[in-house]
Amino acid sequence: MPDSVTKAVRQLTDIGVRRLEHLEVLIVLCRQPNRDWDADQIAGASTIPRAAAADALAHLHRHDLLRLVDAGRATYRLGERPELAALAEVRRAFERDRVAVMNVFFACNLDSLRSFADAFRMRRKD
Repeated sequence: MPDSVTKAVRQLTDIGVRRLEHLEVLIVLCRQPNRDWDADQIAGASTIPRAAAADALAHLHRHDLLRLVDAGRATYRLGERPELAALAEVRRAFERDRVAVMNVFFACNLDSLRSFADAFRMRRKD
């Protein structure tokens, strides 16, 4: 996996992409960034069940990665955060080698979790 893809995935995990469903939703939206999407449409365009798609859309919206287009219909569109520029490269890599991108994604999330846990590690005073 190229370092640029690893860096792009790390950027996404740093801004709130925590679950694989979050990444998949972003990839679906990246394919048609000017389209409005709801949970049913995401479920139809991906492997994500409708309920998980709805949760992922809400999570990504809370992290300012999506913008709400129509609250009544719960439709979203890809946001405009600068960090999302890396998403196109991740999408291309995901379409070429899904498993490799998933491995990088899980490794990046594990690194973040370790860093968080290390912050609470008790140090022994000499």
